[in-house]
Amino acid sequence: MAEEGDVVKQGELLAAIDPRDYEVQQRSAEALFKQSKGEYDRFKELYEQGKLPPNTIEKLEAALLASKSNFERASNALNDTHLFAPFSGVVFQRNIQKHETAVPGAIVFTIIDMSELEVVFGVPESMVAQIVVQTAATVQAGGLDIPATIKSVAGKSGSDNLFEVRLSINNPDAKVIRPGMNARIVMEMDHMQQAGVSVPVEAVFYQKGESFVWVYEDSTGTVASRSIKVGKILSGGRMEILSGLDGHEKVVSAGVHSLFEKQEVRAIEPTSMSL
Repeated sequence: MAEEGDVVKQGELLAAIDPRDYEVQQRSAEALFKQSKGEYDRFKELYEQGKLPPNTIEKLEAALLASKSNFERASNALNDTHLFAPFSGVVFQRNIQKHETAVPGAIVFTIIDMSELEVVFGVPESMVAQIVVQTAATVQAGGLDIPATIKSVAGKSGSDNLFEVRLSINNPDAKVIRPGMNARIVMEMDHMQQAGVSVPVEAVFYQKGESFVWVYEDSTGTVASRSIKVGKILSGGRMEILSGLDGHEKVVSAGVHSLFEKQEVRAIEPTSMSL
């Protein structure tokens, strides 16, 4: 039986139930079908010779059709004792255990097609107009840079005042890129030029529809949230800051969702490397 997390191919066996009772029923139905067919074929010759009334051959034909239906039903039930993957993917959930009674109509496995995935994120109203379907995008996850296509941009903001954007990617490696992973989105917009104050996109976080960054205070070694007004998405994965920063602050660019006010952190100074 397939386990949760298994990568399966289309047509691969997922689970099976004891087929013995179904095999007996199928053999019995097959025997009755063959018997009915033999009787029908014999009496049909007599009917064609005018030696048999029409109602008799009609009864034999009805019996043949009924036995054929029963045989097909029994054959289908026997085939259904083996459950095969309808498409290639990953077993996301298994709802039954070995030797457990299977209930007709119950969902036994949930399989996710990993060949194409969606990436969902939100943007504030100041940016949504800059994102169009033709915008080039890259998803960074699992150490890979994956080209992405914009599927849709919501026409209405959600409860968090952000507009939902959906990207589509062709999964290069189902063992590396899996549903539920965090990813970084990079959008390259040729008409946007970097100017003025900007910060990495991942440094900005949102609360109740407002934009913030964490600013590091040298004197205390702690961080404090700073309300900002964001502008355009710039090249190089940066975001334009219209107000709230003057460009001289030290802004936190990693782990912004796990920090809290006045938390003590250690600043890491950038280093240069020669190749």
